Amino acid sequence: EEVVVQQGVSFGAVWTLWQVAQRLGVAKTFGSTQDGRRALWQVFARVLEQGSRLSAVRLANAHAACDILELEAFDEDDLYANLDWLADQQEQIEDQLFRLRYGRQQPDLYLYDVTGSYLEGVCNALAAFGYCRDGKSGKMQVVYGLLCDFQGGPVSIQAFPGNTSDTKTF
Repeated sequence: EEVVVQQGVSFGAVWTLWQVAQRLGVAKTFGSTQDGRRALWQVFARVLEQGSRLSAVRLANAHAACDILELEAFDEDDLYANLDWLADQQEQIEDQLFRLRYGRQQPDLYLYDVTGSYLEGVCNALAAFGYCRDGKSGKMQVVYGLLCDFQGGPVSIQAFPGNTSDTKTF
């Protein structure tokens, strides 16, 4: 009899990330809806390979992402729409992850830092002219504030218009 051998989709990397996300409580925090699972896939995709939303779709097709995460078929437009869902859920997700990590005990010390990124384009809702740490004059930028615990573990991140002063981000 003739035997046909062919390569199927990759399974191990997504399965491993899924197991880690479940053990850490991240999977539960994102939820079991299609939006929650798509957001989790976007995290997995960035861990596996840097790239665009389109590359995340292609990566899902090469891996068993839809099977493991029980995702319906999606395209890059679905992932862009999912970013809106994720932005709307950010505070709730951060709060749940914080409670999972610390329970009722809260750190005595928090670390906070502000940075910015200049933009080559002008089509960004947060883009504005302001103090540019990169020394790129004449470029719009976005400001980011990162809150960490005493060990440097991220607690929250927020993006601000590029003309926001450091003290107003806190």
